[in-house]
Amino acid sequence: MGVHEALDVAFEAEVKAYDFYDGALRSVTNPEVHSLFEYLRDQEVRHQEMIREFKVRTPEDPDVDPGDLVDEPQGQ
Repeated sequence: MGVHEALDVAFEAEVKAYDFYDGALRSVTNPEVHSLFEYLRDQEVRHQEMIREFKVRTPEDPDVDPGDLVDEPQGQ
């Protein structure tokens, strides 16, 4: 998975979190919990913006072969 693909996955997680808090607000009656969920929902929007900004600044890279990250055994 490349950097941009990972950022896409992260972005989708932020969208789901936003949807969760936004949907929950319809049924939350406790004012303190309602306020907290509004805050958390709004944070998810900021997280989405951060991911978009980072993706624009980050060059696309090829998939990483895990084998390239393995060191050869060293003699003792």
